[in-house]
Amino acid sequence: MDQKKLLESNCYLRAEIDDPISVEGIEKGIRKLKNNKVAGLDRIRNEMFKTTVRFIKSPLAKLFTVPY
Repeated sequence: MDQKKLLESNCYLRAEIDDPISVEGIEKGIRKLKNNKVAGLDRIRNEMFKTTVRFIKSPLAKLFTVPY
């Protein structure tokens, strides 16, 4: 990949990363999770996220938008 294409793709990704995280985006992402997958190190399965999405979407959006 040449320098120009690399720079253009990097700018696109950076702009996408800088977009604010919305409650709707959190909910959409959680609903897209697949069922019957192995839990990670936190031992939380996708089904737990999906069944609690209405309670956790707002706190997660606040957590992910806190300035660091």
